[in-house]
Amino acid sequence: MDTAENMIVSCGGGTPCFYNNINWMLQNGIVVWLKISPETVLKRIAESKKERPLLKNLEGEKLHNFITGKIKQREPFYSLANIQIDTETISIEKLKSELEIL
Repeated sequence: MDTAENMIVSCGGGTPCFYNNINWMLQNGIVVWLKISPETVLKRIAESKKERPLLKNLEGEKLHNFITGKIKQREPFYSLANIQIDTETISIEKLKSELEIL
């Protein structure tokens, strides 16, 4: 496989958790975890929830608990990231400048 430079790859939330993917990602690039709260996830998925098979039948507290559980389940993998950025406390402009230096 040819290598690519100056590329950002955005993967699905579960990608680092399977098939030793997180180790492959760490060996082949800089891994950035954009940390987000369950409440912010809920706001962002409100419009697309119907298109997400795991979420489309969940509402209210069940949906919140599912998202909270998934984040907690994935944290051991996410925490291996080279860089962790709390997206709850950073502006989009600051985030862009942080990522540009990579």
